[in-house]
Order: sequence, then structure tokens, then C-alpha cells
Amino acid sequence: MIKQHSPSDGFLERVVNFDFERFYTRTNRIICHVLMWLLFAALIQAGYYFGYKFTFVTAFFFSIRLTLCNIIIFYLLFYFIIPQTLNKNRAILFIILIPICFQLWLLANHYYFVLLYKYHAGLEDNILYSLLKQNNEKSALEIISIKNVISHAFDVIVAISPFLFIKITFDMSRIYAASIITNRENQKLQYQNVVMEKKFLQTQLNPHFLFNTLNNLYGLTIKKDDIAPELILKLSEIMRYTLYDINVEEIPVQKEIDFIENYFEMEKMRYPAEYDITLIVDSDDENTRISPLLFFTFIENAFKYGLKSEIPYLKIYIETKEKKVYFAVENDTPMNTDKKDSQYGGIGIDNVKKRLCLLYPDKHELNIQERGDTFIVELKLDLSDE
Repeated sequence: MIKQHSPSDGFLERVVNFDFERFYTRTNRIICHVLMWLLFAALIQAGYYFGYKFTFVTAFFFSIRLTLCNIIIFYLLFYFIIPQTLNKNRAILFIILIPICFQLWLLANHYYFVLLYKYHAGLEDNILYSLLKQNNEKSALEIISIKNVISHAFDVIVAISPFLFIKITFDMSRIYAASIITNRENQKLQYQNVVMEKKFLQTQLNPHFLFNTLNNLYGLTIKKDDIAPELILKLSEIMRYTLYDINVEEIPVQKEIDFIENYFEMEKMRYPAEYDITLIVDSDDENTRISPLLFFTFIENAFKYGLKSEIPYLKIYIETKEKKVYFAVENDTPMNTDKKDSQYGGIGIDNVKKRLCLLYPDKHELNIQERGDTFIVELKLDLSDE
């Protein structure tokens, strides 16, 4: 199935691929900040001049007023308050300091108006002159009073909101890109570990298994047993599978089953005929593909740790239907077995769990348990596209 990509996927991918650290150097940061404030001042100037019909001088002074007030709060908030509060899990202190930011904004606005009123600044004939006069008659305590802060809170938020949006959007984009890159690097490392684990299984399978099989072949050849040619053929198929066929991410599930059947038959020959060793396969799915050697560790452990009790038995069941795979292995476990050597632990089992989590997240269910003298492994895989 071809995965559909929305336009937002392309945009997010460009965000991830953007080299923030290379672009956002100290010099570039200063240039960007200066340009941001100049653009803001120019837009405010144009708004006052064309929208409110202020004179050019009046619009200039009022745009400078709003720009300076916002500069004070912006750098105080993002370069002092947030690093010293939210970044250090001091949320209560952050909440306390926000009203103080509003008070500082109002104070900066107040004293700027005081200076305009004191030095006139060519505003005597402007209708805003009365506003400056009223501001000049207020004290600093009136300006920072709770009542005045609440009444002007919305004005302050509106004034600083564009810069909050720009700063938050940029920082979130940078954090998002960094997190995605880190996650991809982790997945890459995990995938490399999975590949190494698969190669380890190959090398683990070949030496000791080949040694045991050759010993069996030698004995059968000496006896001139008719089963020797069949054993050689199975060994050839196993070696071809482990050396060539599994050097891909996924293989048809039937190939994996064929390998398991060959391996099972050759291991079974090492034990007396009266041992209860069975393999049941119920598969009619030719299209399902699966990661190679996914079940091998469990089967190998069953032969390695099982078949040692007074009533030895080993049963393997594999079912594949409609892109769903069910695997189960059950074997005897001597009651006096050291738990350190049980099939629960070991690097092999841990690696299988990691492979399953990486290759089939939310699509597998692994259950490993020991019930008295019985060891059971059950693995369910949902390999459907949805």
C-alpha cells in the first residue's frame, strides 16, 4: 500500500531538514532581532499614519513607544523569566512574575508619555495631547495598581502577542526538528542493532548446529542409512537460507516456515524416537512477509533447555492466516533448573523483544511464562497494513 502524504508532511519535513544550528548563529540572531523590531516599528508607523491619520511625527513617537515597551517585556520574558522559572520547574514563580511584566510594560509606557508631555515633541496641537496630559497627572502607583493592570491586560497582550507568536513558533520548530532528528538517529541505531542481532543469529546457528549435524551425518553414513541423503539436502537448504536468503529486511513467511521445518527435523534426529517432539504448521498465506529468524531463538532455546525432564516433550505450533501469524512453543523444564539459566533471560530473548518493538510496534503480542515444569512462549503478529 502506498502511503498518502498530506501537504503538511512536506512542510514538516522541510522544518526537520532545516539546519537551525548552522543558520541561527549569534550574528544572525542579532540581525533577525533588529530586522524584526524595525519591521514592527514600520508597520505601527504606517498604521498610525495611514489608519489613524496621525501626523508623521506623532506616528513616529507613538510607534517608538510601543516598540520600546515590547522590547523590554520580550527580552525580560524570554531571556530571564522563562529560563529562570519554567526551565527549572518553577511554574508558581512564573505565574507570579507575569503580572509584574504587565506592570513594567505599563510603567515604560507611562514614563515615555511623561517624556513626550514634558518636551512637547510637537504634539501640542494634536488631539492626543490631552491623553498625554492625563497620563502625566497619574502617579507610578496608580499605573501599577491591580485595577489598572487588569483594565489594560488585554491591551498589553495584544501588543506583545505578535512577538510571542514568532518566538514560540521558532523555538517549537527548532525543538520539534531536534526531537525528530534525535528520534531518527535512535531508530537508526536500533535498526543497526537489529541487523547485528540477525547476523549474530546467523553466526550462532552455523558453527554448533553444523557441528552437531555433521556428527549425525557421519554416524548415518557409517551405518549407510538411507536417510543420510535427505539430511544432507536439508542441511544444504538451511545453509542457503542462513547465508543468502535472509540478507533482506523481510522474506515470505513460507520461507521462514520451510527453514523451521528443516531445522526442526534435523534437531529432532538427535533425540530418541519415543520423545514427544512435534511441529504443527497451519499456513495458507503466501503473501505475508516477515523479518527473518524471528522465531529461531525461541525454538533453539526449547531444544537447548527442554527435553531434559522425566517426561520430555517439545511442541511447536505455527499458524498464518490473513496476514496474522501465531507462533507457540511449549517444552518441559526440569524443576531443579537454575533460574539464571532459564529461557526467560539471556541476551537472545532481550534482543528478540527489541526487534519486535522496533519492527512491529503495536502489532505484536509476546507472552513468555513458566508454569511449574512447563515453559511456554506465545507470539502473535498482526502484519496487516491497517
